[in-house]
Amino acid sequence: MILNRHSFSLLMILTLFTGCSRLSSTLFEEEDWEFIDELTLVATPNMNNKTALKVDVVIVKDERIAEQVGILTARQYMKQRKQLKYDHPQKIKIKSFEMIPGTSIIIPLKYQKTEVAAGFVFADYSNQKANRWNIFSADCVKVELLDYTVRITSHKWKDAPKLKNDKQKKDGIIVLS
Repeated sequence: MILNRHSFSLLMILTLFTGCSRLSSTLFEEEDWEFIDELTLVATPNMNNKTALKVDVVIVKDERIAEQVGILTARQYMKQRKQLKYDHPQKIKIKSFEMIPGTSIIIPLKYQKTEVAAGFVFADYSNQKANRWNIFSADCVKVELLDYTVRITSHKWKDAPKLKNDKQKKDGIIVLS
């Protein structure tokens, strides 16, 4: 009978430790669950020879499909995007914009890291380059659309000021200018 009590006590202690480790790992990793909280597109005044630019933010949820999308140039992608979305409606999420020089928008991307195989930005610049960039997990990603390329930076929003005057807000996308 004493052996059974000790075995039971040992089993209870192991169960408690297992539960605590799961709880502590959940508590500490919770803030890292999102792939990207927000992505900001900033069109500089000289972007694309001062003309509008088609830009797509693409989230791919399947590794095999991500490899296929990751080799496309922006021109190839723009021609195939409707078919890609039609063929893989649950595996590819596309947010499309026509950026005008001097404007910017904030795009919420509420995907968990575990569901995202890859993220891309495609910009249909009027040049012969690939114009495809990978985006990686971060609290906030800023994509500056320059003359004929982009500059991508990431940072945390903790110290960023709150937006005071949103000019337009639709479907969670904030147009800043």
